[in-house]
Amino acid sequence: MIQKKMAYIITYGCQMNKYDSDVISRILKTNGYNLTDDEECASFILINTCSIRKHAEDKVLSKLGELVCRKKNDKDLRIVVCGCMAQRLGNKLVHRFPEIDFVLGTSMIAELPNILNENEESSLSTTFIKGKKVYTEESSCIYPVTSIHEKGLKSFVAVILGCDNYCSYCIVPYVRGKPRSREKIEIIREIELLVKAGRKEITLLGQNILAYGRDINESFDGLLRDIHSIDGLMRIRFLTSHPRDITKDLIELFPELPKICEHFHLPVQSGSDHVLRLMGRGYTVEHYKQIIKEIRKKYPCPSITTDLIAGFPGETENDFNDTIELIKEIGFDTAFCFKYSPREGTPACKFQDQLPEEEKNRRLKELLDVQKAISLQINQAMVGTIQEVLLDEKNPKKAAPLAEAVSLTWAAPSVDESSLLGRTRGDKVVIVPAKNHRVGDIGIVRVVEANNWSLRGVFVNE
Repeated sequence: MIQKKMAYIITYGCQMNKYDSDVISRILKTNGYNLTDDEECASFILINTCSIRKHAEDKVLSKLGELVCRKKNDKDLRIVVCGCMAQRLGNKLVHRFPEIDFVLGTSMIAELPNILNENEESSLSTTFIKGKKVYTEESSCIYPVTSIHEKGLKSFVAVILGCDNYCSYCIVPYVRGKPRSREKIEIIREIELLVKAGRKEITLLGQNILAYGRDINESFDGLLRDIHSIDGLMRIRFLTSHPRDITKDLIELFPELPKICEHFHLPVQSGSDHVLRLMGRGYTVEHYKQIIKEIRKKYPCPSITTDLIAGFPGETENDFNDTIELIKEIGFDTAFCFKYSPREGTPACKFQDQLPEEEKNRRLKELLDVQKAISLQINQAMVGTIQEVLLDEKNPKKAAPLAEAVSLTWAAPSVDESSLLGRTRGDKVVIVPAKNHRVGDIGIVRVVEANNWSLRGVFVNE
């Protein structure tokens, strides 16, 4: 049964969307809403959308169709759409689904309290606020700093919103806008509140995080130093770095700040200079290799992950083979591989030589197969090593026996409720027996077993 002032949030897309949903949940709670895990009980349903690929938008449209049907029977149900798809298609969404109560653009989250309060004053059958349902203008405040309600050990914190790289395939600059950095004092305040609420690890977010501060006379280096000095914070990560913005000075800073984890996510997208030029990435394969070389000089065993696009328009078989060779040469711990998805409004959507879906699928599968073997090899090489592990959560699956050697046939993590999941500083998932430890501990673990996606370990003091 639907309950008044109960809210349910559906999130699609990247870590930035997850952060946006966390901020929205805090705003809703501050404004008298309770968050529920039961969609059927909610009177307020918010869909946080993604536009990076067509498939993500199709899922939103399907979900909206379901909710519109439900609203015919539940007149008190309020439907809200926010995020990148809301910014891109706001008026079209309201035209197609007039049952939507309002649409909130990517820069308008800070205005949500005002919109909620004005909506509360009016009847649900008259949802126009100031004559409109769509809020996509840029707010002067990117994110409000609010009380921290949710529990947990790790949180995302956005430090910069927007991007001006304009890669030929990417919709982000059009839906997130130009880069806008948050004030450093605001970021520090939010992280201090998160640490006070129990967080031990923070991941800083930005579409191009290394651009932080250029618009407000700050620097990413300075931000990292100030965050590193926060008492009680144990780990710092950051996403996503554009390879052309990585400098030697930044790489040399990391060993000075031991809270920064040895995990570098550097999207290369392609191993072909020809395709990189078509993409408008602004670097060459050789430049990318040099970055990896410099990182490995400072860190003996860093975890390096990347993003790859298969089947970009104009990508020849030789170009694709160059990408295969690059991932073999560098040896990425993980590669997030996607087939090219045309996005209306981007230059690449109009490029000639668009590849057929079956060819894109073939190339994607080959990328995934090659990377799977590399990931297994890297993880197997970690057997016998000692790792610092932050214990995140219990794992409810049934146990498989621990082994003192690499298991080539162990297909998936399968442990009992007395086992815990944690992550190394390199962001590897590790499964350990709970025994004398609990969620929230940081333990020193010896890796005893490995598969493609995770490790198993035992505490060295046991």
